Amino acid sequence: MTTSYLAHAISAAVQGFGWAPSGVHAGANESAKKDGERSEWQRIEALLSKWSQKQPLRDEDGVEWPSPALVEVALNLARSLEGQALHPPSRVVPNGEGGVVFEFQREHQLQTMEVDADGSIELCRFEDSQLVDRSRIRATTD
Repeated sequence: MTTSYLAHAISAAVQGFGWAPSGVHAGANESAKKDGERSEWQRIEALLSKWSQKQPLRDEDGVEWPSPALVEVALNLARSLEGQALHPPSRVVPNGEGGVVFEFQREHQLQTMEVDADGSIELCRFEDSQLVDRSRIRATTD
């Protein structure tokens, strides 16, 4: 997977889905809020790193965990999202089919960025539980 592939996914997330950067925080809480966001990104990175150690990749319930290679893609994506000053996702969960889902929840809106087992990324936006936008970015190997 190339850097341009991840850059395309992030660009689509930020522009096409209106995901706003966390931006400049006003007042005395600026430093505390940035520290809190950094701490949350670190927690997400630690969680993903833990998944890369998961063996076997399929558990007793048939849930397929992400492979170490896919976890590396998800880690790179998380670092890139943080580098774009985006708010951390509300949740990061395995999709049960060898992929990873980043969920961004705000009021009546849910936005997801799902890295599938083949490395492709699907972006979805839901408003009041209704799917309103979907985009897929195919994995590249150049």
